Amino acid sequence: AVGRINAFSEEAVNALASRALNQQPQKTSDGFTLVTPPGQLDGSVMGYRINPNDPWANGKDTVTVVYRVPARAWAAIGFSDNGGQMVGSEAVIALPDSGQVLKYNLNAKSPQGVNPMPEYQQTLIESGISQDATTTTMAFTKIMVEPGEIPILAGQNTFLGAWGSSNTLGIHSNRQPFGLDLTTGLFVDVINGNGGGVPPPAQQEPPAQVDNNLAAVNQDGFTAVNLQGQLQGSTLQFRVNLNDANAGGEDTVTVVYTIPQVAWCAIAVSDNGGFMIGSEAIIALPDTGEVLKYNLDAKSVPGVVPMPENQQTLIDASVTQDGVSTTLTFTKLMVEDGEIPISNGANTFLGAWGSANTLGIHAIRDSFEIDLSSGGINSDLQVRKQAFWKAHGLFAGIAWGLLSPLAISASVLRKLFKDGPLWFKIHRGLNMCVVLFTVAAFLLAVIAINLETPEGASPNHFSRESTSKHRLIGLVIFIIAFIQALLGIFRPHVPDAGEKKPLKRYLWELAHKGLGYICLGLAVFQVQSGIQIYQTIFAGSGEFLHIVFWTVFACMAGGVLLGLITIQIRTERGDVMPVPTKAAHFDDEEAS
Repeated sequence: AVGRINAFSEEAVNALASRALNQQPQKTSDGFTLVTPPGQLDGSVMGYRINPNDPWANGKDTVTVVYRVPARAWAAIGFSDNGGQMVGSEAVIALPDSGQVLKYNLNAKSPQGVNPMPEYQQTLIESGISQDATTTTMAFTKIMVEPGEIPILAGQNTFLGAWGSSNTLGIHSNRQPFGLDLTTGLFVDVINGNGGGVPPPAQQEPPAQVDNNLAAVNQDGFTAVNLQGQLQGSTLQFRVNLNDANAGGEDTVTVVYTIPQVAWCAIAVSDNGGFMIGSEAIIALPDTGEVLKYNLDAKSVPGVVPMPENQQTLIDASVTQDGVSTTLTFTKLMVEDGEIPISNGANTFLGAWGSANTLGIHAIRDSFEIDLSSGGINSDLQVRKQAFWKAHGLFAGIAWGLLSPLAISASVLRKLFKDGPLWFKIHRGLNMCVVLFTVAAFLLAVIAINLETPEGASPNHFSRESTSKHRLIGLVIFIIAFIQALLGIFRPHVPDAGEKKPLKRYLWELAHKGLGYICLGLAVFQVQSGIQIYQTIFAGSGEFLHIVFWTVFACMAGGVLLGLITIQIRTERGDVMPVPTKAAHFDDEEAS
């Protein structure tokens, strides 16, 4: 930041960096009020100061905001007049790599719907962004009331805080609306219509950001950690209760698991290295309020089976939701007959949640190790074999996103080749490469699934319920590719000039071309769905694969279209004559 924001006092900066989380506002000597936004924004701190009749804004009232988040990532403060909903709000977003701090309209939840306001609305005064090893700080001064924008009042307002998982603007990893009275510095329940001017209800000590596998312990004895990897944005709090009087003197563990989604959620215990199949889970279904213990017998929903009634021994189990998150709470006996034990030491857990309140295929799932005695956590279990899936995607993408379209293009544009046999040799060679690459991709997928399946369980290689039928469609493409290879080897000869085309040759051409186009269409869908699955399983990976794939595909489609236009123009000018039958369907056995 520059100018007055540079004068944001050292006292305030130090307070932002190191003060303990506190629901009560704090004042600095230069008039800034420091507050700690609640919920998903735990760990962030906002400082603000109202500047009445600001001479830097031609006498208009302004507010200076400094917002520090506990991550090296883009950050944002939004302004809402719709109860804290993202869509329809406005935000100031800071992008560290470019140094830009601009005003945006939030028109949709996707990054494509987050649009900078027009140039004439970019009226921020003294904006800036900085980063250190663990935090990002954005600062700006904004006119409080501007035409066509959501006003900021000297009293109660609804704000949104957010930050991402990297410096590039994308889906937020943390986001939360909060009501704040700028006059008193107190959080208010503006979102639910209660402007009582009191801080939010006291909660158990907010979880601290996990750093070097350390966790925070609050005054109630709960250890709190922010889970990483696929579970980033969720928090786990636990407390071991030795000789628990509520469980007949048995040892228990109390778990509070909060996810950044309005959906079913689950915590599972594993004794097989973090694999889903063979583990046992506590699953919360918000619509019914049920929190039960389940056996995870398969990856499909029918294989997720509630334990018998006599094993439903959870104590004080519940599930609650607010507008943006779901919290699962339960107390469980640590050692129970016929179940995976939980030790007061190292354990392997799985966290998961869905995309809706109804139990279905999880949207997010990951495994992690945690030591219940120390709070030490290891999120890098590598249950999913990313290297194999990366290689699988590379072979499949090259085969069907590049080589197959080029092979078909060589046939479609054969009239551009002066040497008749050349197009056929290119077509045949590329298709052979397609088959080889498809075999490699297929084998890599089979190996990866086998490695990811615990011993004794079925890998369900081609289940129709697995990852949106991606596996089953992959098998269909694999089979068609082999059929095409066989059709190429056993193709009927081309008829001589003037000779009627035999029925066998006609049927062969129909099958070869038809299967080729069908297979290409399925493969385009398959590559697209594969990219989506990869990005879901391995968060933060392959962010631009969709763009690369469709750019290459569009360029090749444009090239074919240009080639066809060229052929048409040359034919009309007499530069290119229709190729004789024998050359048009060149067969290498007849080359001379």
